[in-house]
Amino acid sequence: MKLLNSIYLIASIALLQACANLKKITKFQKETGFEYIQYGVDTIHARGIIIFNDKIYTANSNGFVYRYDLNSKVSEKLNENSFAELRDIAIINNSSFVAMQSRDESSIISKNGKENNTWKPTSPTFFDGIDINKNGFGILMGDPIQGELQVYLTTDFGKSWTKSSHSELICQSGEAGFAASGTTVQVLNDSTFIFVSGGIASNFYKTTNFGKTWTKNSIPFKKNEASGPFSMHFWSQKNGITVGGDYTNSNDTINNCFLTHDGGKTWSKPNKTISGYRSCVIKVGKTLYACGTNGIDFSMDLGLNWYKLFNENTFSMTSYKGKIYATTAKGRILVFDKK
Repeated sequence: MKLLNSIYLIASIALLQACANLKKITKFQKETGFEYIQYGVDTIHARGIIIFNDKIYTANSNGFVYRYDLNSKVSEKLNENSFAELRDIAIINNSSFVAMQSRDESSIISKNGKENNTWKPTSPTFFDGIDINKNGFGILMGDPIQGELQVYLTTDFGKSWTKSSHSELICQSGEAGFAASGTTVQVLNDSTFIFVSGGIASNFYKTTNFGKTWTKNSIPFKKNEASGPFSMHFWSQKNGITVGGDYTNSNDTINNCFLTHDGGKTWSKPNKTISGYRSCVIKVGKTLYACGTNGIDFSMDLGLNWYKLFNENTFSMTSYKGKIYATTAKGRILVFDKK
């Protein structure tokens, strides 16, 4: 009888906990208020977004970098001439940025004060993501050429780039990167860089010695040209998440999210996954957010369980001063309070 009472007690505690969690999640969903910022014309969208000193910088489909001042509510174009679609951006200071152009003959455009520069790799490359830290160390990753993923590193805020080559960067036929939000690459410190690939094979790549050597570990996404990791975020050296799925099937929830707790060596599924294809994931406080074609999901337990928050198409996200900013269609940015 004592054993039976103990079982009832455990079950009751579990039920109460589940009800409390559901109440907390429902409150989160109901109390989140949404508003829009119209930063550009209604024919564009941005896959790259970053905020610096109360200004939103976006890399846009029409080849322009826009800067929107959160205080004056004024938007302006920063580059004089349009490029092919820009898909990622890094901010150096108030007057300097580095933007990534994505097409078969890609280039990096940069602006230092009034000076505009472009840099192109020796071989035409389709770039997928760029990240530069506050010390000027950065990584630029692109699709393979002759079977090798194209990786470039910088130590001077993107003014110059050095190609990193290694046997582990040789990839399978049909393996490449996805330039959905510029968040498939990340600088963890001045010597540790990571990125993910997808398609026929999905892999996690890591260097801890500024590109002298690389390691590669498989991630169990579905294997086809439209599937794989479209975004990644590590919040510590060991803990991280990658999201994606099949961009041709926005509602597919099979193998579209994976977590790691050993620095990318192994990956596991969440208990309750995200509700479709996702192109960007970020961590804000103790909450994770993932956005994509059919909306935005959130997780309050570091990715183990996900719930729907918003139902419209979104491309990329960032956070600033207690708010989340997500790029959407028609030259707009969705804004809502973080929890």
